[in-house]
Amino acid sequence: MGKNYSNDIFIYPTDTVWGIGACIYSQEANELVRSKKRNEANKPLSILFSSFQDLSEYIEFPKAYSNKLKSCFELEFTLLLPLELLKKQIPPHIVGESDFVGVRVLQGSLFSELTQLAGGPVTTTSLNLSGEASIISKERAESFLHSYAPEAKFLYDESISSSGESSTIICLTPDRNLKVIRRGRYCDEVLDRLNQIDYL
Repeated sequence: MGKNYSNDIFIYPTDTVWGIGACIYSQEANELVRSKKRNEANKPLSILFSSFQDLSEYIEFPKAYSNKLKSCFELEFTLLLPLELLKKQIPPHIVGESDFVGVRVLQGSLFSELTQLAGGPVTTTSLNLSGEASIISKERAESFLHSYAPEAKFLYDESISSSGESSTIICLTPDRNLKVIRRGRYCDEVLDRLNQIDYL
């Protein structure tokens, strides 16, 4: 990869719920993330980028597509993309047996710090044990840290307020259609913006 990356795991707030993740290039750290959540070993993990520019290093978007898509990520949105659209390889341990990769873009100083500490984009999954409710408060996040992941790096920014809602997940299919996988609270607005785009 040409640069150093971290084997640490990180706990951090997002616009929806608290998350846990690690640099996408550290298989060891991401196996630990799955273990902390008690998830299946090959369950796919979404990827968090701290800017649309960073995302564009992995996927080539036409300008008209980029401008509309960029605004969607401000609306608690995860995009599933076919792996065939990648121009930069995603490690196989991230996607498991899936033919898609989930991506999010969250901007702000905390997320810039997170990706800098990790040395690259990070995986993002809800901070909770599998089957249990997602965490939306700092107090519960700290409790998870102390009980299940004391070795994790804990990041916090009081300006970030987690809505407690799951993100909207929309899949861009290989034939360039949109498929709603999960409806979040801004799903209709996201779909309206995406439907204005002339796809790849």
